[in-house]
Amino acid sequence: MNLQSVAKDADVELLRWSFSEPQTGKSGSDRKAAVVKERLRAFVDDRHDVTSEEDVFTGLTVPDILPHATIVHAEVEILEKAEPI
Repeated sequence: MNLQSVAKDADVELLRWSFSEPQTGKSGSDRKAAVVKERLRAFVDDRHDVTSEEDVFTGLTVPDILPHATIVHAEVEILEKAEPI
């Protein structure tokens, strides 16, 4: 499975994509990911399951949201493709 086949299956056009190799855990994103992983580990240690996106959302927002983070759980409604005008 690759990005192009996923886009084709989802019937979306990829305009741009970006890939970044891990930089031995030194980038800001790696540091934030470590905080997220630690929060979810603590959530699991408190006898919660993390098997769905709702569980991830709850784990990152209870008892309080991570500082300097925006955590969103959203659903996407797929609409019928409009005919070109």
